[in-house]
Amino acid sequence: MEVADQFIKENIKKHGIEVELGTKLVEIDKNNFKATFENVETGERTTRDYHNLYVIPPTSPRTLLTEPNLCDKTGQLEVDIHTLRHRKYKNIFGLGEVNNLPTTKGFWNNFYQLHVVRHNLQRSLNGQSLNASFDGRTKVPLQLGQNTLTFVEHYYDQKASSLNLLSRNGGIIAKLRYMNWVRGKKGFMDFYLGKNYGPPYYKLKKTFKDAGAATETKPAAGSTPYTPVNQGSK
Repeated sequence: MEVADQFIKENIKKHGIEVELGTKLVEIDKNNFKATFENVETGERTTRDYHNLYVIPPTSPRTLLTEPNLCDKTGQLEVDIHTLRHRKYKNIFGLGEVNNLPTTKGFWNNFYQLHVVRHNLQRSLNGQSLNASFDGRTKVPLQLGQNTLTFVEHYYDQKASSLNLLSRNGGIIAKLRYMNWVRGKKGFMDFYLGKNYGPPYYKLKKTFKDAGAATETKPAAGSTPYTPVNQGSK
């Protein structure tokens, strides 16, 4: 989002951080702590020493999704951005970073999707219409210093959350958020082990107001729940 992008760029300049674009990592010598990069335009390679190296390697979609044509041209699952149900197959729902959604991917974004998928899946199995709508909410930690932290938070259309970049200038709140973040190992394990439902209510399931028809439109004669359907888009 634009506000966060500008904030990050200003702080990069403020702290004298060098940013190089147009290069890709092609080789790592972990024993000697050396990394080789390639200029994507010229093909020239340079090898550099490193102390800490954080890398996001290139990825590709799994054949489990591509062979049945469940993905769109980006290689991501083609779901309705609100109901999170597949646009062609009504018995398939998407959850997590596999979904092609116009929002920032990340751990918290996946958990915000969880409530919508759980609720709509239950209603679908009961023959009811889908009334839970995902708003694109996401939250990504942004470390400001050695012991300060804020979060970039927004919804679809880059609409900022009221907590977006809270305590961006440091201070006691930024320190408390950092302490809570680094001490949150047990909380994260509770998420993974299913001991709570995650944000926003954690120990309580999120509920959604009823809307639309009580039951879904019955499939045409001769079709099944596994027959491709065109749900349109929102």
